[in-house]
Amino acid sequence: MKNLPHVLAVQDISCVGRCSLTAVLPLFSAAGIECSVLPTALLSTHTGGFGQNTFLDLTGQMAAILEHWQREGIVFDALCTGYLGAPEQLEILRRWHAQNPSVTRLVDPVMADHGRLYKGFGPEHVQAIREWGRGADILTPNMTEAMLLADIPYREGPWASAFVEDLMQRLFSSTRAHSLVITGVSLDDHTLGSACCSEGGPVSYALTERLPVSFPGTGDIFSAVVLAAILQGRTLAEAADTATHFTFSCIRDTIARHSDPRRGVEFERHLTDLTVLAGLP
Repeated sequence: MKNLPHVLAVQDISCVGRCSLTAVLPLFSAAGIECSVLPTALLSTHTGGFGQNTFLDLTGQMAAILEHWQREGIVFDALCTGYLGAPEQLEILRRWHAQNPSVTRLVDPVMADHGRLYKGFGPEHVQAIREWGRGADILTPNMTEAMLLADIPYREGPWASAFVEDLMQRLFSSTRAHSLVITGVSLDDHTLGSACCSEGGPVSYALTERLPVSFPGTGDIFSAVVLAAILQGRTLAEAADTATHFTFSCIRDTIARHSDPRRGVEFERHLTDLTVLAGLP
């Protein structure tokens, strides 16, 4: 029997609230992927509505952890990065990936939404993320992040398919990523989903009903499912479709249960949907 794929997830740990590492770990496991973690920070909660959270920066530990793994000969099939709050973290990861260039690299920019950068980020962070995403195997920005990385003014949706596809070509030019999956794509007032494309290939859309509530952590969930599906042999279009419909199901059912939106989506109820990716009974 072959070994399980091994992915390294690099994000913060928010102790309460389904996002970042507390979300992606069980998702990868359910999909038959061994997941190791490189925490970038420790927070009492995520920053989306719980009030003043605690924050411990772990940048100082990252290089030492990676060096220990190198000495032990620990290898990974893939690297998945999400929220990275410090330039030093990006530099540490660039150095490590230069020593491990064969590792499949998924970069989720996690820096902006709804036309605005997150608090604490400016143009220099956009450029740093653009550099980190350069040559990535898979880049998974939302529409705001895609426009920032392509260096074009933000335009409110819905968007014509021609605009989305021109944006993707601009992103290929600016980042040299091999494949793109853009989230938050809306072609009309009633649907929402993703668009994906490998360089030089056709664009595929995966769209679902637009739901009236947003939750923290859904981007982390989406990117993890995309990478899990690809590591289990699915095509990019199949992976984007799986991630889009999985995320939609989690959001729809969480809304139906009137759960506290600050806690994120109740993906736990859908983990068995991911065992199909691994061929598990």
